[in-house]
Order: sequence, then C-alpha cells, then structure tokens
Amino acid sequence: IPTEGHKKFRRIHTRNINPSAELEKHTNLRLNPNGFVPELAKEQSGQSWVRPGIEDNPNGAVEMGAESGKFPPKKMHTRCSTKWASYGGCIPSILLALETISDLDEAFRPWEEGLSNKDRSIILKEQLSWERAMEIFEWFKRKGCYELNVIHYNIMLRILGKSRKWSKVEDLWDEMRAKRITPVNSTYGTLIDVYSKGGRKEEAVIWLQRT
Repeated sequence: IPTEGHKKFRRIHTRNINPSAELEKHTNLRLNPNGFVPELAKEQSGQSWVRPGIEDNPNGAVEMGAESGKFPPKKMHTRCSTKWASYGGCIPSILLALETISDLDEAFRPWEEGLSNKDRSIILKEQLSWERAMEIFEWFKRKGCYELNVIHYNIMLRILGKSRKWSKVEDLWDEMRAKRITPVNSTYGTLIDVYSKGGRKEEAVIWLQRT
C-alpha cells in the first residue's frame, strides 16, 4: 500500500464491494496525450511525467524473452527499426546494439557516459521482453552513475504488469518506497490499469482507494 507503515497491498482485504463497478464508478483511465502511462482523469494536476517521443505499444503486449535468461542476437527484444529512427540521435544505434549484443557492458560501451534520463526511458520502454527490460534496469542500478526516477519505475511497473509478474511489481513498489521515490498520479494510474486488465480488479480497487 502506498503509505509507509501499512502492509503490502497483496495482504490487504477490501470491503465487500464489486470491483468492476467501483472502478467504473470512480475512474476514467485514459492514455496520456503523449501516449504513455494512463492517468486518472479525475486527478488532473497538469503535471506530466512523460517524455516526448515515448509511445505506448499499440498491441498492448510485452513479448517474453528466452527462458534461459540469455539473449541471443534475435529481433525479439525491441521494436522495428523504422520506429527507432524517429527518435534520432544515438537511440537507434543503442537499440540495435541491445538487440544484437547480449552483454550489456559491451552493448552500452560507446554511449555509457552520455545517456540522459530521456534516453534511459526510451531504452526501457522499447524492450518487448520483460526479462530484457529488467536486465537493463538492473544494469543501470549497478552502474550507480545513472539516476533512476519515477518515470523509469513507472515504465518498469507497466512492463511487469503487462506480463503479469505480480510479485515483481510488488517488489518494485517496495523498492520505490525504500529509495524514497515518490509515486505520482501516473504511477497509481499504471497500477490500476495493469491490475484491472490483468484480471485482478480487487487489487486495482485497492490502488484506486489510495489515490
């Protein structure tokens, strides 16, 4: 639950309500105008946490990676190269390197010292495999020189939620709280959206009640 001192939301019991009706009654989830995480329309604050050029997957799917955890050079981790070109700068080259080189130290080496917050957001968002996205996210954390803010955590919550990796979603939420990364409007909207679409409407209602 997004307040310190409460138990994790997985152990919270809701009152006797109809989750579907509660969600429909109180929320109007919509995509951010920039096409990224959903926000609660009833809580428009005028504050956008979406970086330009980051778009939602029109198919709404996150593909699975190799079960072995190793990523051979296959075109399965990121999206089509024509989409990459629209980002400009070094992003197309980075995404290509990540698709063809499994070792992250080697893949990132030419750009390691120059990645911006926006670059890291795009890189994470463009991963089709939740395993690969998590591997990159952990690599950023290990390096210690990269800021990982609420935008990056929102992206990972969405990727993991779409893949129904609920325990990992919960762990990531706990990590945010431990690192004092303050959730924002779009964080709650993301959690409500992925739990609702993942068939866990009671948990979605819990997040709705905490907004």
